[in-house]
Amino acid sequence: MSAKIANQATLLRRHGDASDAVSRLRELQRAALEAKSLTDIFGIEGDAAARYFEHFLTMLRPKVVAAEGLHFAVRSRRPARDPINAALNLSYGLLTADALRAVVACGLDPHAGFLHSSGRNTPALALDLVEEFRAPVADSIVVNAFNNGELRTRDFSTVLGTSRIGDRGRKP
Repeated sequence: MSAKIANQATLLRRHGDASDAVSRLRELQRAALEAKSLTDIFGIEGDAAARYFEHFLTMLRPKVVAAEGLHFAVRSRRPARDPINAALNLSYGLLTADALRAVVACGLDPHAGFLHSSGRNTPALALDLVEEFRAPVADSIVVNAFNNGELRTRDFSTVLGTSRIGDRGRKP
């Protein structure tokens, strides 16, 4: 969990405008290393995620945010409430699928995780492995795709408060 928080702090420092949040993420990174229980780790990770996503929009260029009318108040998984969340959901799903294939190719049980619970059809080990790579791989791709104009709000459909990425937005 410490590495995940470190990667979030690094991405926010490089692309965002939130030095106070970066400092707090570095403190949480150190605290994760000294956590005494899984419950403590989950609490630290939740605090770090809240601070990171609170400042996520600062990683997008102000011109892009204004021109596209982008907003990002809170991280929402299902359903995604805005295009940024929809793009994050897609990138996390693709990253998890790659991790799952790698775990199976190595002959490991994808359901035997450490941090994630292994519920019905939940690849807990793949989800555990993905945590460290969310910010440097998935989040950075989403930030760059919006900043470079590769993803635009017109690439998404929003119906009844749910945002979904369309065919044009999924094309390479």
